[in-house]
Amino acid sequence: MPVAQINILEGRTDEQKETLIREVTDAIARSLGSPAENVRVIITEMPKQHFGIGGQSVKGYTDLMVDGAPSPHQSDTTLRWLIDRLRS
Repeated sequence: MPVAQINILEGRTDEQKETLIREVTDAIARSLGSPAENVRVIITEMPKQHFGIGGQSVKGYTDLMVDGAPSPHQSDTTLRWLIDRLRS
């Protein structure tokens, strides 16, 4: 039974989280050959002040770029980036 644990910054809509669960489930089922009904996805939301990079909380960042990822303040773009990375 594959289990994916995903930590995200707060601020996503329920619809975005449902899309993430669906897309991650599909990616895992496809790549591991596991039935989708056996895949578990756990999303943990964190307040921006509970996540830090380089000694600063993300709450203070405005134009953060990590490994080609868009700013965490661009939630729709970040979600799409994550899904695209999982698919590749």
